[in-house]
Amino acid sequence: MTTTTKSGYDLYALLTEAGFNDRYSRFIVAQAAHESNNFDSLIFKINNNPFGIKYMNQETAEGEKNGYAYYKHVGQAVQDYKRIFKSYGLVSLSTLESFVKLLKDRSYFEATTEEYLRGCRWFYNLYFPNTWQIPVKGPSGSW
Repeated sequence: MTTTTKSGYDLYALLTEAGFNDRYSRFIVAQAAHESNNFDSLIFKINNNPFGIKYMNQETAEGEKNGYAYYKHVGQAVQDYKRIFKSYGLVSLSTLESFVKLLKDRSYFEATTEEYLRGCRWFYNLYFPNTWQIPVKGPSGSW
């Protein structure tokens, strides 16, 4: 049985500290848990990369290991993710479905939208079981 991990909740704290609102932080934790096999993948453990970000000479990464960006700590990966997310433009995403659709539209992942959404939804329900239907409003223009 899969359970929540401290890494997931630590990532949530880093995301909110980086300026993402509660809703987006929850979406991103679910995505990262899906990408990293619940924070157990080698890319997460060795590269401090919960998002599966490829290395493309970005300033926030230390370099490349195993084909992915390598970070000294997860906080650097969060800053890199924030840079990527900002490049998508300010958009209002009220559902996990719209979040995953944006990622797919920007070619963030190769799986089918349905497959990726199923994984993200599973981890969202694991980490945030009582918030699925609760509307969360962030300040206008916040992440």
